[in-house]
Amino acid sequence: MIRKLKPRFKSSSHKVYLEPNPVEIKVLCSPGAISQVITNIIENALVHAFGKHESGEVNVLLSQSGNEVSILISDNGKGMPSDVLECIFNPFFTTNRDNGGSSLGMHLVYNIISQQLNGTINCSSIVGKGTQFIIKFPIN
Repeated sequence: MIRKLKPRFKSSSHKVYLEPNPVEIKVLCSPGAISQVITNIIENALVHAFGKHESGEVNVLLSQSGNEVSILISDNGKGMPSDVLECIFNPFFTTNRDNGGSSLGMHLVYNIISQQLNGTINCSSIVGKGTQFIIKFPIN
């Protein structure tokens, strides 16, 4: 999935890293759902987290605790102020309306995680430091 996104990074100096996990994680769910979630979050980082001439990093870490999978996606971008952070999962919310996005990406992410995967998503952000998403859902 990350290889599929490489062309989006090719014209920039941004990097995406998948942190190695020594333990194999097997999940029984829709691979399309997980792919859509990770793709939307990483593409959002490309559009919103970094300036045109900056080089940024997005890190993805998968882990398992008992019967729960966690996906941590973080970037070292410009972060979000609290008023933006409060609204990111709302439908049609965007800070970048002039660039043609649907402003539904993060709303879809929230719905996929909560409805299809029966999980949770939390986002934290510090202006000037970056943004972090923590996604948790059951293995089955």
